Amino acid sequence: MNKVILENTYGYEDFITEDERLFLEEWAINNNSYLKRNREGPYRNFGRLDSLPETPNLIKELKKKLVELESIEKVIEAPQNADWLGIQNETAFVEPHMDYNGPDNRYYTRRYNILISLPEEGGQPIYGNKVLNVKERMIWRCDAGLVIHSSIPNKGKKPRINLSFGFLMPKSGNSFETKLM
Repeated sequence: MNKVILENTYGYEDFITEDERLFLEEWAINNNSYLKRNREGPYRNFGRLDSLPETPNLIKELKKKLVELESIEKVIEAPQNADWLGIQNETAFVEPHMDYNGPDNRYYTRRYNILISLPEEGGQPIYGNKVLNVKERMIWRCDAGLVIHSSIPNKGKKPRINLSFGFLMPKSGNSFETKLM
């Protein structure tokens, strides 16, 4: 696993193995019928992991690995969407937005996104007006409650599949610059 700078954030290449990616891709596609159509755009399905009939143990192991890697001392679930799975098909994209931070202004929502599948073209995140050069099997940090984020429209038949872990993080002492050191 290799930490990489992605414009105005960072990620880890090879956070999951190819075997894990294939397993998660099959699981995601098999659960697509349980996902809800996203109200913000066509060809986008989305669902909280706790709304799916079964979540593989691998996902719990990956979240634990992430918590240890990022030294997240206190795990507080993101207030609105917690952990989720998203599948986007051809022409779909994520509209520009910031995530809800909840009622306590001492915290903000941070997401870590594992890219299980990317389309033939497009699908890259746009984070703070910067297009991120991401790859499958990578996880990247998104301070979703602080930074406007979206994505480039997908092109091709291969879906964009994203597994996202959401946390509430304290606003002080958790800057991007601190994590680069």
